[in-house]
Amino acid sequence: MAGGEGKAMGTASGADLSGAGEPAAGEQVTPQAGAVPAGVDAARLRELVLRAHPEAIPELVQGETLEELEASARLATEVYRRIAESVREAVAREAAASVPAGQPGRQTYLVNVEALSPAAKIAEGLRRRAE
Repeated sequence: MAGGEGKAMGTASGADLSGAGEPAAGEQVTPQAGAVPAGVDAARLRELVLRAHPEAIPELVQGETLEELEASARLATEVYRRIAESVREAVAREAAASVPAGQPGRQTYLVNVEALSPAAKIAEGLRRRAE
């Protein structure tokens, strides 16, 4: 029996890892790293990866294996965060530039406008505007 186990282990470590043969007793079968498990739709797997990374830009998440999908989702999330940060900075710059620094204090004029004639009031208003 020991010779048979050695033979089975020899084939398991060989190139035949396609899963077509029955694994020997006690032999661990590891799927190919990152391979999409049999019976799992790649589009469904992509959808699950997108749910796990809600900030990822969906158009940037691509790949054939789980590792490729996760790596592209991490990259898409980082791209989203960089874009969001640059938009926040642009909005803050625009808001800071569009708000006036403050209104000048009220100016007191020595002329009593109520006592002036209409023509004199117009002349005083034009004079103040020119200042």
